[in-house]
Amino acid sequence: EDGDTTVDQFFNSNQKSNSMFARVTYTEPLGGNFFVEANYAYNWSKSSSGKETFNTADGLQDYSFSNSVVNLNSRHEMGANLMYQKEKFRAQLGFSAQPTHTYNSTTQYDPATGSFEPREYTDDRWNWAPQAMMFGDLTENANIRFFYRGRSSQPSTSQLMPVPDNTNPLRLSFGNPSLTPYFSHNANMDFRWSNKETFSSMN
Repeated sequence: EDGDTTVDQFFNSNQKSNSMFARVTYTEPLGGNFFVEANYAYNWSKSSSGKETFNTADGLQDYSFSNSVVNLNSRHEMGANLMYQKEKFRAQLGFSAQPTHTYNSTTQYDPATGSFEPREYTDDRWNWAPQAMMFGDLTENANIRFFYRGRSSQPSTSQLMPVPDNTNPLRLSFGNPSLTPYFSHNANMDFRWSNKETFSSMN
């Protein structure tokens, strides 16, 4: 039977996040315009999200769309870079190892038991992040730069929620509490030329 369905709800949604970051770097000259750099960084973050959904008609909580998520992430980053530097040319090649610990707890209503049941997920893994950089002066007025970096990132709390988000009833979305960190590659290059006499430039 065809017909219209009216959904009249209101919800309270709260999100909170904390993070901490520290980094230390040591550089040693090797001679012949070469340098080696060692670095260590620590990154800690905690995010939490809670959503309480209520039916407007009776003011009762709709447990099907209510949930809370807590996500903890800690990452160590140990890296080394080999650098070459001259007056008009610089280059760097390196990598970093990133042991990462992820903990996620999602609490939602379980119709089978009639109570809120937490689902916990823990993931420990090693990620590797290569990186490269090159900077060169081709002429007095032109230079070229190239950057590449691989990076491991954490999913957001909204991506981790396993309950339907009905903020837009025509586009329901579900999260996955078992999502693991994802890896991305970023590379860019630019060429710049300028003429100081005519005040013209090209990028």
